[in-house]
Amino acid sequence: MRVGYLTGERIYLRPLEEADQETATAWFDSPFPINGTRAKTFLDEQPVHWWDQSDHTLVIARVEDDSPIGGLNLWSENRRIVVLRFHMAPVLDDVDALRAEAVRIVVPWLRDEHEYMVVELYTADDEPETVAAAEGVGMKLAYRLREFLARPGGRVDELSYVATNPRWEVRDA
Repeated sequence: MRVGYLTGERIYLRPLEEADQETATAWFDSPFPINGTRAKTFLDEQPVHWWDQSDHTLVIARVEDDSPIGGLNLWSENRRIVVLRFHMAPVLDDVDALRAEAVRIVVPWLRDEHEYMVVELYTADDEPETVAAAEGVGMKLAYRLREFLARPGGRVDELSYVATNPRWEVRDA
């Protein structure tokens, strides 16, 4: 199911489907591979409507061949603040660019269409395209956790970016 408002040039976002159990390593947020049986159990537990739960996953798929290449976890406990966490397939070369495109699609949709008070994104400081995309859609750096994320060559900072819905901002307070 592809909708225009969640579609970019190279990727689009969509709900999970039963067929996604075969490509769970691409979209399931885990440091370990997931098998088809576990993925099916996860998919069976998903509600019909994504707003019926506090934790939901959208698939990031390629426009050219509809193949899942990542996942976006949306977590919101109170429907006021939504936290975004990306998981991209480990075999991709252009992860940062693809994640950046997803940020440009999903942040305005959640902030402006769903009217969340705050959209929060976690990323790393060695992901310059994602950082630029976050800043490009009006997100501001909230905090930096020094050397929080492990990388093969050492450790990097984790960054938290937030986008506040203008309707909820208090000016001149």
